[in-house]
Amino acid sequence: MDYQQIETFIVISEVRNLTRASRILYKTQPTISNRIQQLEDSLGYALLVREKGKQEIELTERGKLFLEKAKKVYEDYENLYESSEDIANTLMISSIASYQIPLICRVCEKMADKESVRFSMYTYQTADVYKMISDRKLDLAIASAAEAMQSVTCEMLFTQSYYLVKPGNSSGIIRTICTDELNPDYEIYQPWDDDFYYWHERVFHGNKPHIIVDSYAALKELFSSRKYWAILQESNVVALKKDMDIELYKIDNPPPIRKGYLLTNPFADRKVKPLIRKFKDILLDTVEELRIKE
Repeated sequence: MDYQQIETFIVISEVRNLTRASRILYKTQPTISNRIQQLEDSLGYALLVREKGKQEIELTERGKLFLEKAKKVYEDYENLYESSEDIANTLMISSIASYQIPLICRVCEKMADKESVRFSMYTYQTADVYKMISDRKLDLAIASAAEAMQSVTCEMLFTQSYYLVKPGNSSGIIRTICTDELNPDYEIYQPWDDDFYYWHERVFHGNKPHIIVDSYAALKELFSSRKYWAILQESNVVALKKDMDIELYKIDNPPPIRKGYLLTNPFADRKVKPLIRKFKDILLDTVEELRIKE
C-alpha cells in the first residue's frame, strides 16, 4: 500500500469513473486499474464492484469502510510530505556570536525574503563546530579559525578590519588615533580571536581590561555612559552607527585583519547544497554592504 494507490482509490471513489479518474491523475486507465488491483491484493479484499458494461463504479461494503481510513491516511501522507519539505528546506547554522549581529542575522533575513527556507541558528565555539559539521549535525558554520578535519571543507570567505569606537557626535570624518592616547581603564574589551588577543597584549603591555563582553547588546548599554571606548570589527561598527551616535577612528598600529571561515560538509544532503550556495552568495554581498567607506 502506497501513497499513489490510496490517492487513486480516493479519486475513483469521488468520480466513480475510470476515464475521469485517469484524466484527473494524468495516468492511463490500465495504470489506474493496476494500482487498484495492487491495493486490493495488499488488503486482501475487493474495494470496487466490477460489473461489465456499467459506466459508474460502485464501492464494495468493505470499500466504503476502507474509504474513511484511506482519507485519513492520505491526509497524514500530505502532512508528512509538507513536514518533510520543511525539514529539507531548513538550514542548520552555527555562527560564533561576534559574527551573528549583524552579518548572519542579516543574511538569514535576506534569504528568507527570496527563498522558501527556514533557519535553525546556534552558537557553538569554533572548537566544537568542526566535529558537528563532520558528523552532519550542522549544515554550515561560520568560524574565526581554520583547522584541518576529515569531511570538513574550510573556506576563508571574508575579512574584517578593526576600528576604534567611542560614544559621541560623529563629524563623518574618520581620524587616526594612536593607542598610546587610550586609557585602558575605559576599554570595553571584546575577545575577537587569538590574533587580536596577542596584539592587545603587546600594544597595551599586558594591562587587563576592566570590562570584557562578547555581547553586542551589552556593548550598547555600556556605551550609554559615554566614557568607554572599544575596538570593533567593521560590520559591528556599521550596525552600531545605526543605533547610536559614535566617533570612529582608524588605529595607527591596527590588529591583524580578522578572517571569517565557512565550514561545510562536502557530502551534504542533495537538497541542502543549493541552500548553502545561496547562503554563501548572500553572505559575501552582505559583507561588502557593511564595509566602512573611508
